[in-house]
This record gives sequence, C-alpha cells and structure tokens, in this order.
Amino acid sequence: MRILLISSAFSGLTQRFYTELDDAGFLVSVELHQGDMEQLLEGVLLFKPDLILCPFLTRHLPEEIYENYTCLIVHPGIKGDRGPSSLDWAIQNGVPEWGVSLLEAADEMDAGDIWANKTFPMRQTTKSSLFYQEVTQAAVDCLWEVLSYFDAPDFKPDVQDYSKPDYKGKTLPSMKQADRAINWKTHKTDDILRRINAADGRPGVLDEIYGKPVFLFNAHKESHLTGKAGEVIATANHAICRATVDGAIWIGHLQPKLESDAKGIKLPATFVLNDLMPKAAATSVLKNLFSKAIKHIEIDYTQPGRQLPCQEVWYEQEADAAYLYFPFHNGAMGTGPGQTHKNVRLKKSLFP
Repeated sequence: MRILLISSAFSGLTQRFYTELDDAGFLVSVELHQGDMEQLLEGVLLFKPDLILCPFLTRHLPEEIYENYTCLIVHPGIKGDRGPSSLDWAIQNGVPEWGVSLLEAADEMDAGDIWANKTFPMRQTTKSSLFYQEVTQAAVDCLWEVLSYFDAPDFKPDVQDYSKPDYKGKTLPSMKQADRAINWKTHKTDDILRRINAADGRPGVLDEIYGKPVFLFNAHKESHLTGKAGEVIATANHAICRATVDGAIWIGHLQPKLESDAKGIKLPATFVLNDLMPKAAATSVLKNLFSKAIKHIEIDYTQPGRQLPCQEVWYEQEADAAYLYFPFHNGAMGTGPGQTHKNVRLKKSLFP
C-alpha cells in the first residue's frame, strides 16, 4: 500500500506517522505543502498514492487532490470541533476531555466525514506537552484504526451531525492576542496559567512588564509567595515570579515584541528584563518569602527534590539510585553558569 504524507512541515507528528508506517512495511513518501500548488500536484501524481494522510497541515488542500484521492487530515479536536486554534481553546477553557479526529479533506475546513476519533483526559500542562504526548498517541491510534478497515467494503465514515449526542464540539475562530490577554487585577492564578500554557511554543501571551511589551512562556504555579497583583515579587533560576489576585505564578521565559509586530529572541526572563528590573535583595533559600521587597531566591541544588516550581534541574534519591531531572523549556539548556547549573552536586554516597 502506497501512503503519501502531505504536511506543512516535517513536524514531530509527521515524523511519527512516517516511522510507524515505514516500520510496518508500507511504502511511504512525504510531500511538503508550502504554497506551491503546482509542485504539490506534481508530487502526488509522481507517487500515485493509495491513501493520503495529512498529519500537520496549515494550508488548504487543493480540490484537485482530495476529489481524486482519499485524503485524511489529523485534526486535534473532538467530534464537531472546527477551527485552527482547537487545542489552544481547549486548554484555555479548561475542558476536562479532548480528542483527535481523522477526517476527510473537504471544501470547508474540518467539515469532512470522520473516519476515526479518540479522546483523552486533559492535563494541566503546556500545549507542547499535550500535543507531543496525548494528541500524538491519539492520532497514531486513529491511524491504525483507519488502516484496519481501509479496504473494508462495508465501512462508511461518520458524517458530521451536530444532532448526535457525541458531537460536543463547535466551530471556533483563530485565537488572537485579545483572547489570550491577561488582566492581572481580575484573573486568578489557574486562569493565567491556562492562558500561558495554551500559547506555549507559539505565539506566547503578549503582556507588558516594566513598560516593555513581551510574550510570556514557561509558566508554573507558585504555592507560597504573595504580593500585589501583577508585580514582580521574586526571581530564581532566571525566572520571575509575578503576584496574582490569589497567589503567584513563575514565568521562566520572555520574548520581546519589537517594532512592526516583529519578535525578538526568546530568553530566560531575567535576561530580557535585566536593565529594567529593580535590584533583587539576596536571601537564603526560601527565607523571608513574605516580605514586600523583590527577592532573589537561591536554589540549593545539593538538596533532593524540586524546591521551586521554576527549578529546571533537581535530583531524587531512591536507595542507592539517584535520578536526575532536567526538563529544560523547549528542550534547550543554556551555556551560562546559571543555566548549566554547575552548583549541582550529588552526594558521593549515591554512587558506590
């Protein structure tokens, strides 16, 4: 069976589909859809696929393709959900369950017949984490379900019908920055966390700190610190802690907004605010947490466990085994002393 993957980029999900199919013995090829319709059509004609799968598509598929080939598109949404910001809305709205649909390409985006659908419980996490775990696995499960009955003569895909009780989705617009905006005087911590998580990876949440327009990334809920809502009340591990109306939230990374809507480089928060932020008062680990001055909290990396939500390196000990954790934002570790965490030392007793 010849399967062609049409994708806007050779994304993680596209790579997963490719390796799954290739390992299973299918003849697989990839064609990137980046706007050159003539090149795309030529690629399809040369490969002559039995099935076209679109794991990651940001452009509309030409009518000449989906009318002559079976074309199935991965949509990260439950039955009835339509729109380009599906996962963003689901995370920001705090829905308890979400899903993935494998549906036919059609003239109207996300309106085609559904060949397979899988659901999963939502976690409070970033869009990237959710996509590369639950969404990817659900999409792969849909893929193998479809392939199991692709040639079955009696199979009929599910025509989208909102009168059915399992069609709980709806059409939502592309999420704009106005939809993501944070009101630090009214939004609670969990709401702010969902907004930043929903914009993780891209585009970030546009906000202003010390008069500087920046996009917010890499947020973590703080359990103890408090202060005046919206103010920066602490720093640690290059992250900043901003007070909310009912607590506080750590923000690990910022991306400056430049002129003409351009964006700067995403960097650890204190790097971006270095020339604007009042000098933080040094304190010992987790001491004087409730004073009004901005604090600089030093993390003791010799102690096991994650002392702060923004902490990127820590270890845990179980008998004679030590487990080292380093979930760096976007998977990248910096080269500076503060980011490589040269102060991390594991006790010699952990290593016989």
